[in-house]
Amino acid sequence: NCLSLNHEYDKAIQAFKRAIQLAPESDYAYTLLGNEYSLIDELERAMACFRKAIQLNPRSYKAWNGVAMVYLKQEKFPSAEFHFTKATNIFRTNPDLICHLAVAQHKCNRSE
Repeated sequence: NCLSLNHEYDKAIQAFKRAIQLAPESDYAYTLLGNEYSLIDELERAMACFRKAIQLNPRSYKAWNGVAMVYLKQEKFPSAEFHFTKATNIFRTNPDLICHLAVAQHKCNRSE
């Protein structure tokens, strides 16, 4: 979203809320809204959006990644590791997910 890229987070949030009004079954819209909330450290709101996205589409690796990133920000490393693993199990070859999983494992002292 160009609004987010320009650091216009409030406008981006409003745009994604409108997208959800127009397409309430869009897991991707919830994921993008969660990303915006995460960027401004509204972590509870971000988590609610990611969880809604997962409810709508349990195979949304981006939503699982979003949950894991929130846990990583909160320094809840075992929870982050669990959710990065869920995301990686969906998209096994994604280098970003693999890297994030490795970071979480390292923080849990489980580097392998």
